Amino acid sequence: RIQEDPLRVLRAVRFKNRFGFAYEEQTYADLKLAVAEGKIDSISGERLYGELTAMLKTAESRRAVIEDLDELGILQKILPELVAGKGIEQGSEFHAEGDVWTHQLLIMEALPRDASTELIWATLLHDIGKPRKQRLPAGKGERITFHGHDMTSAELARPILNKLKFSNEQKAQILWLIEQ
Repeated sequence: RIQEDPLRVLRAVRFKNRFGFAYEEQTYADLKLAVAEGKIDSISGERLYGELTAMLKTAESRRAVIEDLDELGILQKILPELVAGKGIEQGSEFHAEGDVWTHQLLIMEALPRDASTELIWATLLHDIGKPRKQRLPAGKGERITFHGHDMTSAELARPILNKLKFSNEQKAQILWLIEQ
């Protein structure tokens, strides 16, 4: 059934995380195969927006949603900018959690249950510019910096929001939140 409609890959992630299900072994293998074969590449922006937003609004754990999407290889295909944060060190003086990826997972988990669609997406995309803006310390007493990552994150978010067919009003709100 997954081969018939690639949107079922995303629905499986949504239902698992909304209702506390677990994947059966064969279902998990079929989901991974569908992703590896590029089946999700044919899903329209509108459908991606709908499923991803439904996942992030209804799941018991937004972090678990992101982790499932990553483990299945979906994030690398639809939001590679988010995956780029893996291993990008932030410096322990401000981010004891470590890298940008872990920070993104923690902040998604910290959002209130009733967060708006715009706040959820702004939070998800707020640090995608950090990998491009990371500057490692040049000398003793300096620290890792990400000057201008807010604007770079907004620049990177704009085509994502366009691809997912957000309304102009939603895009304006999300980009403003990211920049601020």
